[in-house]
Amino acid sequence: MRSFSLVAVGTVALAGLVGAAVAACSSDPATSNGGDASAACAKYFDSLSKRAADCATQRGTTVSGDYTAENRDGFLKQCALSLGAPGTGISPSFLTSCVTELDKQPTGCLSGSLEDITACTPPGGTLADGAACAGSEQCASGACSNKGGQTIGDGGTADAGSSGAASFCGTCTPTLPEGGDCTASGSRCGRNLSCVSGKCAKRPAPLPEGGTCAFKSGTSTTILSCQTGLTCDVKLVGSDISGTCKKEPVKGETCTTRCKTPFVCASGTCADPVAEGGDCPKGTECQASLYCDNTLKKCKAYTVAAVGAACGTTGVKCAANLACVSGAAGSTCMAKIPAGGTCTVDTGAPCAAYTSCVSGTCQYEDPAVCK
Repeated sequence: MRSFSLVAVGTVALAGLVGAAVAACSSDPATSNGGDASAACAKYFDSLSKRAADCATQRGTTVSGDYTAENRDGFLKQCALSLGAPGTGISPSFLTSCVTELDKQPTGCLSGSLEDITACTPPGGTLADGAACAGSEQCASGACSNKGGQTIGDGGTADAGSSGAASFCGTCTPTLPEGGDCTASGSRCGRNLSCVSGKCAKRPAPLPEGGTCAFKSGTSTTILSCQTGLTCDVKLVGSDISGTCKKEPVKGETCTTRCKTPFVCASGTCADPVAEGGDCPKGTECQASLYCDNTLKKCKAYTVAAVGAACGTTGVKCAANLACVSGAAGSTCMAKIPAGGTCTVDTGAPCAAYTSCVSGTCQYEDPAVCK
């Protein structure tokens, strides 16, 4: 399901952890399974919203994404529905504990995965393989897949067409156990397991400085998390990949691709980002809020396009809460369709955050309809 899929905050994507809390024991999702769901949803959103804003400030750019203030009401409505999904292992008290630990992390952009925080490692669900589901947090296997085999509930989206059933629904599917061979295309390790050297293994703790965080074993590539304040310095040599946990370089230090925020890697050395009108010979030197004109090699401000204006070209971006939608005559900035509005899949404006196009209408995704 879309409601708590990956949300970019800082240098990593935060795996959405809000799942269902009532299972079959209560008809009131606001006061079920481990605390006040409404309060937990609000605390979760507010924490991530603040972190996204702090990260944007750190980077010198504007806040974007689903965790912005105007999307709060929609998030809370979807959260209430998700907290009523059957079989989930996630409760309001789990959410609250996760946010408490998340808020102890350094302010601004995160340097690792949310699931590296022990309190934020999601517990398993109770639904057996073959059971109807809307998100992987409901399944004992840790995987909910739609008819096309796409995993949903952990970053995937599966909108329904203008006719037909809600295709955000899927079924719980088997995953590989610890020690299972995960080299085959489409293979998926079980809950709290990662594919390491071609085998499913317990997710390692974040690695210290000098730890090997990226490597290839056969056809399988493994990327591991580094401890807070470190980054995985990845190097590609032909088809081979390697990576080592290192401190992010700061101004004046040697770099390969990235530097500690807000510095940029320019000609192999970390430097202050270039302001509007400055030179950007490599294309990576500009401040985060600017772009590099590849013809002039100058840093420029984006043109912010309003509803109905053309978009999809370098240097043009739609205003907040608008989407750049492709059409036969080109791309145009369009307002997102609110819940209850008429929609079509793959054409026209998209539905607003936390809703999907189901049977021709933008709707919140209710796991209860999955049978």
